[in-house]
Amino acid sequence: MKLRHLILLPVLCFFLLITACGPRPGVTGPPRHADSERALFLQAERDFRARSFDQALPRYNTYLSRYPQGRWAPDALMREAEIYRSREDAATARKLYGYLIDQFPVHSRAGDARAEILATYYEEGAYKEVIRQADGFLRQSRNGAQQSKIYLTLGDTYLAMESPINAVYFYAKADEQNPGPAEEGLSEKIREAVRRLSTADILSLLERVRDPFIRGYLMYYQGVQEIDEERFEDGIRTLTQFANLYPDHEYGDEAEELIQEVRTRYALGSFSQRSVGCLLPLTGTYQVYGNRALRGVQLAMEESGAEGEITLIVKDTGSNSGEAVARVGEMAREGVSAIIGPIATADSAAVTAQELGIPIITLTQKSEITRLGDFVFRNFLTPRIQAQTLAAYAVRTLGMDRLAVLYPDEKYGATFMNLFWEEAAALGATVTAVEAYDTEQTDFAGPIKRLASREDFQALFIPDGPSKTGLIVPQLAFYEVTGIQLLGTNLWHSRELLKMAGKFVRGAVLTDVFFEDSESPRVRQFVEAFTRRYGEAPGFIEALAYDSARILLEIFQSAEFGSPTAVRNALMRFEGFQGVTGLTAFDESGEAHKTLFLLRIEEDQFVELPVSPVPLWQRSPQEIQPLPMPPPPGEGEENPFPSRAPREGGAAPFPADPGPTPSTEFGGLPAISY
Repeated sequence: MKLRHLILLPVLCFFLLITACGPRPGVTGPPRHADSERALFLQAERDFRARSFDQALPRYNTYLSRYPQGRWAPDALMREAEIYRSREDAATARKLYGYLIDQFPVHSRAGDARAEILATYYEEGAYKEVIRQADGFLRQSRNGAQQSKIYLTLGDTYLAMESPINAVYFYAKADEQNPGPAEEGLSEKIREAVRRLSTADILSLLERVRDPFIRGYLMYYQGVQEIDEERFEDGIRTLTQFANLYPDHEYGDEAEELIQEVRTRYALGSFSQRSVGCLLPLTGTYQVYGNRALRGVQLAMEESGAEGEITLIVKDTGSNSGEAVARVGEMAREGVSAIIGPIATADSAAVTAQELGIPIITLTQKSEITRLGDFVFRNFLTPRIQAQTLAAYAVRTLGMDRLAVLYPDEKYGATFMNLFWEEAAALGATVTAVEAYDTEQTDFAGPIKRLASREDFQALFIPDGPSKTGLIVPQLAFYEVTGIQLLGTNLWHSRELLKMAGKFVRGAVLTDVFFEDSESPRVRQFVEAFTRRYGEAPGFIEALAYDSARILLEIFQSAEFGSPTAVRNALMRFEGFQGVTGLTAFDESGEAHKTLFLLRIEEDQFVELPVSPVPLWQRSPQEIQPLPMPPPPGEGEENPFPSRAPREGGAAPFPADPGPTPSTEFGGLPAISY
């Protein structure tokens, strides 16, 4: 028989003993003197350290046979398990660890054995078993070193499972629990895991991880990724913070070199000057809008007294998307810290501004423009803001719960119909009737009769311009659709509507972003200053551009410096600006929330209605008690609509269109086709 077999024979017999129900190994042997016990264990240890495992294993086995409850029995069991692991026999090693835990449950080696059991599962690739047993073992561990070992194995497991965010988290837990220096090789494991993280993963971990050793790696790689994504200001800020917090970190020198390289290569120091870019169509198809917006920006600059401190850089897009992209690039090289505009080519300019890391406040209805990135903002009158305001007025202020919509069968009308339906439903009201009409027709008897015959409603929303609305409203009265509240968009804010519909439109309520006849001191001062400067009254385009410029000027006056990133961050935190277009605040997506004007048509003029001092987006329905409904036109006439049950289902009949394209007047100007 070979020597190896002679050595393994007593070992196998020992395992049969420890796994059986009979007496423990060695109980029949005579007791040995302490010196003999120690000598036997030390001889086994010498063989083990010399890596003479074929000699060490039978010596440990002999020791355990003679001294099953001996002083060094737990250590002998750990050594035997380690020898079997070296021979890739993890199953036998786990039996030894399990026997140790069973026989010596309160010994410190029991905790070590639990940690090693997980390690054997990891070595076999049984990752689910590691995760399944880890929690129980952690609760039974007696010290931080054992917990650190378990956390380290969990980190290795999740890294092998391609989950770097969990790997880094458990590596951090391992380092936190380790009372001594960082585990050997931990730095390399962390570097490997962190390199696989996305920026979002890193930010998430920075909120959860407190271990400074790990946070240093996370911050460094966050800065590197931001620079790789060409978010240079963000990257420099992160790396600078990293260098200040962790001056002795192994990546400290690399961070300093990278900061200097980026500053030199991209000349970011030029952003120290406070400058605003104004990107507008001053020539071409949309030049009327661009020049009117420019007046608003220039007036804001003049009134602020900051013309000597803040530079206004104006560039013409020529109503062309290619020109808009080129001009954004020029503004970046000239060091602007923010851009106002453009109007008709906002999407192309916004994409470039996002790539270059320059905050841009667009003046556009272009749908989902702010989804292009975190540097893209919008300050404009959007369909959603109008639908939200009108629905809130009807439901919250007037106490109505049954509404109807009559809309043009086109993008503009369908968009408003869907948004109004959504906002009304969110407030607990029901849209009981919806009818569409062809944009070419002038006789609206069909849709009006269908409205009258089907449902009972208290208010009717008509999202169309003055030309069509001026034809529809008198026909409503002709077909005895009276005693209801009429609601309209900003397109109703037109003298043409008053002339066409006359008495039939009295009492109607509409919304707008600017009202030049407002009693607000802020609006009156703006109108007077604008008229004095340019010889004519301002419109909503001038007002929105004016407010956008004032917002940036206010940020520049309060910020430590005018870098694009600093401006972007300030805009994201902007709680509210009381301007001539109402209270304005940007949400986390860059979209402006605004408190719009509510206007009521009385006789032949528009009259401003009071609005709550608390912004609509900050209020819940419970915070506003409905007021008594004011007498509508035709008070005293019998309501021709019998009460009917609302239509089943609460969803709008059409999917929300990505954005409107007005086919009629747009704020008193020719239609814009986006």
